[in-house]
Amino acid sequence: MPLMTMAHERWAVFIDIQGFGALWSDKNRGLFALRDLMTGIYRIGKRCYPDPPHRFFAYQLGDGFIISSDFGFESLAVPVAISVALLRHVAAGCGFAKVAIAEGDMADIQGCYPREVLDGRTASTTVSMGAGLMTLFPVMGTGLIRAYGLMSHAPTGPLLVMSRNCRARVPQPDAFSDIPKSELMTLDWLHVDDPLASEIQQKAALNQADTTILEAKVRDYCRNTTVPKSWRTNAMRFLKVGRDVSGHKQRVQR
Repeated sequence: MPLMTMAHERWAVFIDIQGFGALWSDKNRGLFALRDLMTGIYRIGKRCYPDPPHRFFAYQLGDGFIISSDFGFESLAVPVAISVALLRHVAAGCGFAKVAIAEGDMADIQGCYPREVLDGRTASTTVSMGAGLMTLFPVMGTGLIRAYGLMSHAPTGPLLVMSRNCRARVPQPDAFSDIPKSELMTLDWLHVDDPLASEIQQKAALNQADTTILEAKVRDYCRNTTVPKSWRTNAMRFLKVGRDVSGHKQRVQR
C-alpha cells in the first residue's frame, strides 16, 4: 500500500460522463453510463478500499462524481489506478468518461448553513420547503475546486489529466504525455499496463473489454455520436487509437 503522509493533501478525482446531454435523448444511454459509473465507484469502495486509512468518499455532482481519499499519500498510484479502472469500466458499457486528478481538502460545510435551513431538514441532506424539497450538497473544499479547475482547462475528450507537477509521484511517469500549451499531462488509459488498475477491475468485478474492442468503441462513438471535431481528434491522438473515423491513418503527434 502507498505510504500515508501528512506532507501531501488528500487526492481528489473528478470524473464525469462525456456527452451526457446527447446521450440522455438516445435511448437513455446517458443514464446507463451514469449507472455504470456509480456501480463502479461503489464496488471499488466496498470491495477494494473499504477501511481506513485507504477508504475514500464519493459525492455525486450531476452526471459525475468527486472522489476524495481519507488521507494524503506520497504516491498517486491509487487514484491513477482507480481512474483507469473506472474509465475502462464505463467505456466497456455504453459511454465514455473524463477524469481530472488533483489534491486538496474536503470538508463538511453544513455548519455554515443558515439555522432555519438546518432546522427544516427531514434527512441529513434534504430540507422541507412546504410541499417542495431542497437537497443540500454538504461538502466543499480545494480538492473539488482544483480537480474541477483542471477538468475545465483540459482539452475536450475522454481523457485522464493531472498536473505535470505530479509526474514524479505517479508509478509510470513515462507513460504520461504532456498536453501542449498547458501545464497538464494525460495518460493513455486505454493501453497503459497498470497492474493495480487490472487488480481493481478484477476484484471489483467491473465491466471489462480487451483493447481491440475498446478501440472500436472509441471509433464507433466518434462516428455515431455528435461530438466536436476537437473531441474526436483528442480521443484519437491521446488514446492512440491510430485511425480516424474515416478509416484513414491518423498521425500521432508526440
